[in-house]
Amino acid sequence: MLAEIKQAVGEERFSAECKLAQQAAPFTGSGLSSRNQPSYNSDLPCEVAHLVWDSSRTTRDKLQLIFAVYSELPCYGLIMYCKDKYPSFDEEARTYFWKLAREQLGHDEEMYAQPMAYLLWVDFFEDTHTVRDAWGNLLVGSPGERLLERLLDVSGPVPFDLKMVLYRQLMHRPKWHYPIFRSILHSSFDAYGDTDEKAARYVLRHLNLPKHTEHLETLRTRLR
Repeated sequence: MLAEIKQAVGEERFSAECKLAQQAAPFTGSGLSSRNQPSYNSDLPCEVAHLVWDSSRTTRDKLQLIFAVYSELPCYGLIMYCKDKYPSFDEEARTYFWKLAREQLGHDEEMYAQPMAYLLWVDFFEDTHTVRDAWGNLLVGSPGERLLERLLDVSGPVPFDLKMVLYRQLMHRPKWHYPIFRSILHSSFDAYGDTDEKAARYVLRHLNLPKHTEHLETLRTRLR
């Protein structure tokens, strides 16, 4: 199936754009492209997505193909269409999508994890109709540490009651104190951040953080 996509868009073009996408993918959503970090802007992901989603394949096969392409062309522009199609997914397709999402979010390589993290942040978590479903499905089973750390970092828009459950599970381990702090920081300052100031103050008091942690005093002031 992947070979058909490459042939349709041109194998040389596909190969060249994969290299560009892979260089830029670790910085997805970071806002660092203005600091001489690589960026990737192309019509190719859109073209590929339409070739897949407009085909007669089953939804599961379409998802499988999208993520096969993603393994070579990791970028937000390819997987963002999953959110548009999500309302039409049946239960089997949704289960399969979240399996794929967890694999990417917990991936060893940032070029696969960061575009997925960005998709979750700006599309699934900022949408009140999908945020609870997304959060629950990402925490299925025994999530790995890489997944949890990335999840916390983009959890600003997630309802605070959901985040609080995870905070309580992790707070007894000092290694999680900084990721939890980052989550509360984004909850308080993201455009669509969701926070409970009383609960956030409680959690913050129980975090063992270096005195000069960046933005710590700013957050304390915000939560007073």
